[in-house]
Amino acid sequence: MDSSAPASATPGSTGSTGRKRGQKCTSDVWDDFDPIYNEVNGVKVKVKAKCHRCKSILSAAGSGGTGHLRRHRKSCIAKSERTARVQGASV
Repeated sequence: MDSSAPASATPGSTGSTGRKRGQKCTSDVWDDFDPIYNEVNGVKVKVKAKCHRCKSILSAAGSGGTGHLRRHRKSCIAKSERTARVQGASV
């Protein structure tokens, strides 16, 4: 065993509390979604996202990434623009 490193230090360690530090929503996709949090073991955890346009609730677990939110945003914008064109043409 290497005596220069503490015995409890492991790669990816979460520290003495055993909890990972919360991360901010840095992706631009969060401009179009509201995060929904649940409390798990006394810690706020982001679990869902609510679309500003269609009010759909999508998964937003930290391990899932934001790719599906980007795809939803793209299709949601296209649908709302298509609806606006159809409604504008019928007037």
